[in-house]
Amino acid sequence: AQRLLPPADLTLLLDIAPETSLARKRAARDKFERDLPLLSRVRASYTRQAAAAGWQLVDGTRTPEQVRDDILSAVRAR
Repeated sequence: AQRLLPPADLTLLLDIAPETSLARKRAARDKFERDLPLLSRVRASYTRQAAAAGWQLVDGTRTPEQVRDDILSAVRAR
């Protein structure tokens, strides 16, 4: 179904290491959030995709305000 959609002008990837995400969310993690090897593979896959044109990698380890500013800058640049 996604292949029927028009291509995105910009795709943002908020990147964060699985270990960092687990440290941020210590309780109420689902089975996928507890699977570090899976999270690492998913992150690697998205990071490879983010090398393509139209993608912008955003450092998700920064403060919420810094992440917001990075996103706004990326959108404004497009």
